[in-house]
Order: sequence, then structure tokens, then C-alpha cells
Amino acid sequence: MPTNIENNKKTEQIQKSLAALKTRLQQAKRTATKWDLHVWHSQYSMRDEGIHALEDMQFIAVDDFQSVKALVKLEQFFSRSASLSRFAFPHYKSCIHPNLLTYVEIEVQLDALAVQSNELAYRGHHLAASEAKSVVFHLSNLNCWYFVKQNIAYDDYQACALQILNESRAILEHYHRYKHILGNLFLLILTAGTAFVVNKAVNGHFLFFKQTDSAKQIDVLSQIITSAFPLSQLA
Repeated sequence: MPTNIENNKKTEQIQKSLAALKTRLQQAKRTATKWDLHVWHSQYSMRDEGIHALEDMQFIAVDDFQSVKALVKLEQFFSRSASLSRFAFPHYKSCIHPNLLTYVEIEVQLDALAVQSNELAYRGHHLAASEAKSVVFHLSNLNCWYFVKQNIAYDDYQACALQILNESRAILEHYHRYKHILGNLFLLILTAGTAFVVNKAVNGHFLFFKQTDSAKQIDVLSQIITSAFPLSQLA
């Protein structure tokens, strides 16, 4: 287990990297303002939002769940913007314990699923919205038992988590955004019990599946899951 001294060094490293990123954004904004009179206003706005997000970011420690979750979401925010993604986000994941990183990334996906469930309910798709909320509720509780309380074994955690996801597929796989999120949850859960660092498995991206191949990928994962965990064993 990492010592407090090691964690403090890693925390300081990430804090310095975030400060350096903010400085690069500020310098780029000043340069663009001075020399590029035709730059799109949206680029200014996104750089401002990036700077403000970094200013609001309070990274306490590499072993603090909320700090790591905020960091993961911040990287996600940067990766989704064409303007901000040009600035290299700090390579922080090797500083985070793999189990904590996996826990955080699963919870980030569940947060996204919760947001999407509200949108479904607003559009009148109440059955799908209810199913999505059920996945969030049950997986969040299961995550607490495994990652926080540590009172269940990984094999039991994986079997229960995969059962929850498999039971939701019949309804949620008809909605593209949900299939995308479910695919990422499958991947994260399948790698949670290994020594792999999840960001290496997903090539540095938050979302493993491209929007165009999520259906194909989730079917491949489903085949792996079915062979390893027959439905008769999951029932």
C-alpha cells in the first residue's frame, strides 16, 4: 500500500500539473486575443470555461474519492471540447490506485446514466427511465459493498453487477446513449478485479466505445460474459 509520503507526492504532482494546464490556457487566450482578431468567440468562451473549471477544482488527495471523481469529470469535460482537447490534460491516472480509479469511473458512468434517465422521463419513456434509475440504484449500492465496505468478494461483485446490467439490456439497448454507457460499465466491471489500470485498457479515453461501434462491442462483451457466467448461474 502507498505510504502517506508517496500519496502526498502524487497529490502535489497532480496539483502542479493542473496549475500548469491553467497557465497554458491563460497564455493561449492572451495570445489569441492579441494576434488573432478572427478567432471564433466560442473558442474564447470554452477557454474561459476551462480556466474557471480549473480554478474551481480542489484536488485534495489521490486517495480522496471526491477529488478523484472531480478530476475524472474535469478530464471528460476537456476531452469533449475541440478547443480544450488541444491542451494536453495531465497524465494523472498512474498516480491513482487502480481500485479507486475503477470505482470512480464506474460511478461517473452511473452519474451519466442518471442524467440520461431524467431526459428519458421528460420525453415520456417512463419504463426505460425507471430501468435506468434501477441500474444506478443497485449498482451504486453494490459498488459500496465491494469498493468501500469490502464485504463481498470480487467474483460475487462481478456476477451481481453483470446480472444487473444483463437484465437491463432488453429495455435500454434500444436507446443509443444507454447502450454506449452500458458498454463502458461492462468493460469497467470486467476489469475491476484485475491488476490492469483501466485507463490503459481504454486507451486513455473515458468512453471505451466509439459512438459508431457501441452495439457491436457490447455484443462481443455479452458473449464473453455469457460464456463466463451462464444466465442460469446469474439467476
